[in-house]
Parts: sequence; structure tokens; C-alpha cells
Amino acid sequence: MDISRRRITVNTALRLARYFDAPHQFWINLQTNYEVDGARRAAGAAIERIQPRQTDERLTWDRWFKGGAVNEEFMAEREQPDQQGL
Repeated sequence: MDISRRRITVNTALRLARYFDAPHQFWINLQTNYEVDGARRAAGAAIERIQPRQTDERLTWDRWFKGGAVNEEFMAEREQPDQQGL
């Protein structure tokens, strides 16, 4: 069996967390970082060609999400008509 081809599933992460007395999120993050690294190597050049969004306002996770749900206040601000009529 080639262990490098097996994913750390949520079930496996929970089992490893219990066995090693470590947070399950450690094992999930380990798998996620491995996958991100592989995707970055596979599509790195294409991703680098994407132009970042230009804005005066920095969007943060805190503004987008509140308690795991989309922040309604932030979304309401986005729906307000432009003050200059544009």
C-alpha cells in the first residue's frame, strides 16, 4: 500500500487525535496544507496571472462572516445605491 496516496479523512483525523491526544484540527490542517501545496505546484503559473481585485476597502473575514453566517450588515452596505448615482 502506498500511504502517500491516502487522504487524512475527518474520521481518520478524529481517530489520530484521540490516539495521539492532539487536536483533530491539526490532522485536518496537515491534509489541507498538503492539498494546497499540490494545487499550487500544479496551477501556480495560472494563479499568478490573476490580477488582484482593486479596492479602497480591505475585505476581512470578520466583515464577511459573523458566527459562521454571512454578515447581513456588510451585505446591506453593499446593496445601498451609490451616492454619486454611478
